[in-house]
Amino acid sequence: MKKKAQGIKSKILPVSPFQEKKAQGIKSKILPVSLFQEKKAQGIKSKILPVSPFQEKKAQMQLSFGMIFAIILIIIFISFAIYGIGKFLKMQKEIQIRSFVKEIKDDVDTVWKSPETSQKFSYTLPKKIIQVCFEDKGKDRDNMRLILKEGFGQSEKIEHLDISSKTCMDNKDGKVEIRLSKDFGESLVRVGK
Repeated sequence: MKKKAQGIKSKILPVSPFQEKKAQGIKSKILPVSLFQEKKAQGIKSKILPVSPFQEKKAQMQLSFGMIFAIILIIIFISFAIYGIGKFLKMQKEIQIRSFVKEIKDDVDTVWKSPETSQKFSYTLPKKIIQVCFEDKGKDRDNMRLILKEGFGQSEKIEHLDISSKTCMDNKDGKVEIRLSKDFGESLVRVGK
């Protein structure tokens, strides 16, 4: 037994004081012990487990590969989450703009169908849009333009508008207020601040 244990690197496991009291007359022995045998041999004062140098390095390599793989997966999941949130926010701004265009067309139609009215409407827009401008550019051309911080943005044709001169409303903290009015006997809606 001693000849086998001489060429093998070993680890010594500590023994609790409770186990020492149990093993009162037994001196320590060098035994090749498996984990199952370790639990059975509670009466022995110290235990020495054989460990091969190759087993030790292999365990270290597996642990480090597992850690690296887990870190790579975490990075991939976080990057997909950031990408998804960015796309969602961009889509939200586009939906807000489309909603604004639909709302203003509906409000102009409502005012146009009434005999006489003057109302101030409030709309929500993304903060990247700094102004909403109305300008008459001809019969079949776009007459409303959204001005971005970087320059011109989206333009739309709004029916039933009477635009005598260029009128722009500022976007203040994501809110734009536009006055739509029509007097008795008029056939088109006027836009003002």
